[in-house]
Amino acid sequence: MHQFSICIIRLSSLGDIILTTPLIRAIRKAFPDACIDMIIADHFAEAIQNNPHIDNVLTINTKSGMIDFFQQMLSLRKEKPKYDVVIDVHDSIRSKILRLYLGKKWFTYDKYRSLKRALVHDKHRIPLHDIIPVPLRYFSAASAFPQIQPDSKGAEFWLPNEIQSAPLYPPDSKSNNEKSNCIALCPGAHHATKRWPIEYYITLATFIHNKMGKNIILLGSQNDIDICNDIERTLPFRINNQAGKCTLIETAILMDSCDAIICNDSGLMHVASSRRRPTIVIYGSTVPDFGFIPFHTKNSIAESDIPCRPCTHIGLSTCPEQHFNCMNSIKPEQVFKKLEDLLS
Repeated sequence: MHQFSICIIRLSSLGDIILTTPLIRAIRKAFPDACIDMIIADHFAEAIQNNPHIDNVLTINTKSGMIDFFQQMLSLRKEKPKYDVVIDVHDSIRSKILRLYLGKKWFTYDKYRSLKRALVHDKHRIPLHDIIPVPLRYFSAASAFPQIQPDSKGAEFWLPNEIQSAPLYPPDSKSNNEKSNCIALCPGAHHATKRWPIEYYITLATFIHNKMGKNIILLGSQNDIDICNDIERTLPFRINNQAGKCTLIETAILMDSCDAIICNDSGLMHVASSRRRPTIVIYGSTVPDFGFIPFHTKNSIAESDIPCRPCTHIGLSTCPEQHFNCMNSIKPEQVFKKLEDLLS
């Protein structure tokens, strides 16, 4: 008997992959007996590899050239018959090739291109309560299946020891319930215009240490090592600098032990919200209106209402206006007050 098969494609990036998990959960609920696979870039496999709603995580090396990409695709095709349905929530050149080659039928999602253009070019902001989060936008790819519907839960980042706890998420574990009197700072982001100034993070860490008596932990990838090392060297008290030292799973475990997470508009923001941690997000050149916001978790947003925002929907290497007021005008005192309010 033929088993109905579904393949979900989202190759990158970290946050986008985590934000597919509400859709994945809904697909599994609608098709409990189907074979559900997912194709992602190999360097993001850790974000989804323990998700119990997926049967097989198939990886592609997207950092190699197109010739190697086609060879990898041919290997996938040899291993798997064509999927009955491919749901493409990436809609890139690579994902288009994959869905055409691997699926009998395929569907993609509304990328809200007109909204992005309006935000960047016309600065037409959206009230916070009217923003459609990216996880819900992904459901447009499943509109042909009315039984696939979003629920009231958030995104998921499953740890290896939690798989047996499905469908409960997050599991009722000590890691989620115990507090370590610790605040995590995630000062990195891929693009410079999405990074709050280092000196502001230093001042904020000092406030947290002196006024709250809480410990500070720095989290980030290999790309964030220099930033976090500068913060650690400047502070006159000891902090726990874990930037570049942890796997993504280890980073999530450390987040579980924290009272709150303070971060930029970055992938770690979505890891924090997927672990249901209270989160403060600092937005610079980008805005929450694009839909990348903490999803179904307690949060607070720090941003500056200046007329040149947003100047981009993904981030830039430098401020086009050369003043960087979108970040410079958000003072550490403001973020600290938001932290006090969030924890109260």
